[in-house]
Amino acid sequence: MNKWQRPLTGWIKCNTDGSFVSNNSASVAGWVLRDEKGVYQGSVQAIGQHVENAYESELQAVLMAIQHCWMKGYRKLHMEGDNKKSY
Repeated sequence: MNKWQRPLTGWIKCNTDGSFVSNNSASVAGWVLRDEKGVYQGSVQAIGQHVENAYESELQAVLMAIQHCWMKGYRKLHMEGDNKKSY
């Protein structure tokens, strides 16, 4: 497991996670925001759309988090998730 690292000065780090149980239920997403000093800037939990698999749930969490951050005025985002699969 890697240790959490701070983002560059002037950036916000957004750690996301999506939850997938089955395609019969909505996915759940969450994210945490921290500044360049590691200071907590907020967190959110949201209910998403029905998805087909865990990877879609992770992507949906990232998309919702980006939308949230943009609405809060954050433009310099360092996104980080726990998805181990690369594309």
